[in-house]
Amino acid sequence: MAQSAFAYQQPVRRERPQQLPQQPLRVLPGTRTVPDTQKGLAPIWRVLFATGIVVALFFGAVWWVRVALTDATMALLIKSEQTAQSIAELRSEGARLEVKYSVASSPHVIQEAAANRLGMVPDPQIDFLSIEE
Repeated sequence: MAQSAFAYQQPVRRERPQQLPQQPLRVLPGTRTVPDTQKGLAPIWRVLFATGIVVALFFGAVWWVRVALTDATMALLIKSEQTAQSIAELRSEGARLEVKYSVASSPHVIQEAAANRLGMVPDPQIDFLSIEE
C-alpha cells in the first residue's frame, strides 16, 4: 500500500497530445460513397415504375375518351328522340289542318256558312263569264 499512497502524492502529469501540422483539406470529386439508405431504386424498378405510370395514363385517357363518346352518344340519342317526337306532332297537326282546309274549302260548306251565319242567299240564276282567247 505504500506504493499506491506514493502515487497519490505525486503531481498529476498532464500529457499534451502532439499537434499535427495543419494541412488544407482537399475534396476529391466522385469519391463520395452513398449509403444504402440514400440509394435510389434499382434501374429495373425505375423502368417498371415509369412504365406503370405511362400505362395508367394511357388507360385514363382511353377511359376519358370512352366516357366522352358515351356522353355525346346519349345526348345525340335524346336530341334525336325529341326531334322525332316533334316531327310526329307536326305531321299530326299538318294532317289535321289539311282535313280542316279541305272541309272549309268545299263549296257546299262555304254556301251553307254564308247562308247560316251571314244571311246570304244564292242567286237563282248563275252566269259564268267565259273569256275567249
